[in-house]
Amino acid sequence: MALVASTPPAPRSDTVILAAMGEGDLSNPAALEIVSRAQNSGRNWGVVLGLYRSKAEADELLLQTALQGGDILENANRHVADTIRGFQPSFANLTKANAELTCERMLAKQQDCRVVGP
Repeated sequence: MALVASTPPAPRSDTVILAAMGEGDLSNPAALEIVSRAQNSGRNWGVVLGLYRSKAEADELLLQTALQGGDILENANRHVADTIRGFQPSFANLTKANAELTCERMLAKQQDCRVVGP
C-alpha cells in the first residue's frame, strides 16, 4: 500500500498572481469596459406537455423527452406542477426556436404540447 505510506501534498498558496496580456497601461480603470449579458440569454420560453393523473407518469414523460431531446433540452429546467386537474410536466428556460422544435417533435408522436412564452 504505497498510498498509505506516501506524504500528503503541500498546501496551496493563498497568493493569487494576476497578469495582463498585451501591452499598454492598465493603470487607468476608466479605460476598461465591462460587458455582460442576461443569464438566460433569451431563454424565456417553455413547453407544457399536457396533464397526467399521476406524478410518476408526468416525471416519466419528462425524463423520456429530455433523453430524446438531446442538446435542445440539455439546459432546460424540468418541473411537474401539481394542479387541481392533474400533474402538468413542463420544460422551461428554452429559446423560442427550441420550444417550438420540442413541441413539433411531441406533436409528431401524438403527444400533447403547448409552447408558453415570456
